Amino acid sequence: MKKWGLIFFISFWLLVMLVFSGGYDSRETARAWHNYHEAPSDTTLKELQDAKKLDRWHIFVCEMVLGAVLIWPVIALIRHSKREL
Repeated sequence: MKKWGLIFFISFWLLVMLVFSGGYDSRETARAWHNYHEAPSDTTLKELQDAKKLDRWHIFVCEMVLGAVLIWPVIALIRHSKREL
């Protein structure tokens, strides 16, 4: 029973990682997009690019944290499978 619980948790966690990875939009990006839309210029374009770069960094960090949490049930599943053999 423990094995199926781990498989279910791993599947759920992978789904969470896939669904929420691109759903991040910060206030800085929204503000920069609004500024660029209202008055397109090199300055506002640079501000928008910087905000997008910062968002990509935040998404990367979030995915690494989720991946670190995912490692533990995978290790537990491998150890449980080895014990059954």
